[in-house]
Amino acid sequence: MSLARPLLALALAHLTGSLLRALPSLMRGRALREALVGPVTSPASALVAVALLHGASLGLAGAPLAVALVAALLVPLRTHEHEVFPAPERNSWVLAAALLLAILARPMVPTCWDEFVWLGKARFESEGFGAGVRAALDPSAHLMPPGYPTLWPAAAGWLALGADDLGALTAGASLLVFLTLVTFGERLERACAEVPRRPDFFLAVGVVLAAPLVLVHARTTYVDLPLGLLGAALFLEIASARPSAIVAASLATLLVGLKDEGAAHLLAAVVAGAFARPSPRTRPPHALLLAIATGTLALVTWQALVSAHGIGRDHGGFAPNLAWIASLPLLLVRHASEITSWGLFWPAVVAFAVAGRHDRRTRALLLALAVNLLCVFAMLVAGPPRVRAFAANGTLLNRVLVQLWPLAVALLLTSPPRGTREVRRPSLP
Repeated sequence: MSLARPLLALALAHLTGSLLRALPSLMRGRALREALVGPVTSPASALVAVALLHGASLGLAGAPLAVALVAALLVPLRTHEHEVFPAPERNSWVLAAALLLAILARPMVPTCWDEFVWLGKARFESEGFGAGVRAALDPSAHLMPPGYPTLWPAAAGWLALGADDLGALTAGASLLVFLTLVTFGERLERACAEVPRRPDFFLAVGVVLAAPLVLVHARTTYVDLPLGLLGAALFLEIASARPSAIVAASLATLLVGLKDEGAAHLLAAVVAGAFARPSPRTRPPHALLLAIATGTLALVTWQALVSAHGIGRDHGGFAPNLAWIASLPLLLVRHASEITSWGLFWPAVVAFAVAGRHDRRTRALLLALAVNLLCVFAMLVAGPPRVRAFAANGTLLNRVLVQLWPLAVALLLTSPPRGTREVRRPSLP
């Protein structure tokens, strides 16, 4: 019964998002069934609905964000283009089903420290829609951590249909992890179709299994993996030949609504995505511009609300320690080379990066990884001492690597084989 509510809610969110994505086609006179075929097969449709709910949960302050998302939704009417929905392959459905079973085959109770925090805050939604936001903006509530974005626990509560049931909340958050995985997979499958030689399906499965720590995170409701998946999905969306404005805008909104680090992932995705465009000298696509606009609007709205209500920030403070600049690379290498957590995943990423260094897509992915790492380094060097203590004690950098794993997977699977010349995709109007 705990699983029934989240599954029903996810189906409703997916149907709502599908109808919204089909709206431009319906307004052009296409039949409902024909207009819905593509959106229904796209897992990103559910995320469109979640992004709009996030705007609504912020109350009147979230109205501009909701308007920006609706504007992104209606872009196809202005450009006279149809949103592209590549048909997923049969193997993709098999892999998605296996992932769903693996994710749901876990105890439907908190099993790790952060799960108690996230799922505890998800209970607020049983008091009414947006109750989590109201509690986070109430100084007397003393939520931990203070000033933190509310989307993840709120979305888990929405998928529990407002039930104050721990099993339903855990299942809802687990389904959110699955949703981010398959959305990233959808974008990655399209990107793989654009490389000179498509990677083998079993190679893709092997890449997933090569990093044991990621499998652990996939079966928890920690937000590090979903954050990285959405950031990489946004990069792949912007870098594609026909990006979707509403998907890009929704991904950008979700990124900054999940965690403080979402702003860094947004920056990396838009900078590297713009660099990866097949014809960077042409006019930027609507998807890129709307991702920047909606992501910035979501970020500014939340930070303004936090400041207006006098809420402190958990990661606030400025206490630079320049001596840390020399020790950070060594710490990162020590974490990335830990065999039981990562196997040989990161050495393989380095080897593929060197081999594909002349390919524009590979260089763009390296740029995205670099921007993320630079933001982390800046936070550690200039931030409060306790953040550096987290890194030194081993509780931070591995989670950063989990966030970067999706970008590294995209690099492994889209990097052209050695000796392959870069294939330039034709620019589209």
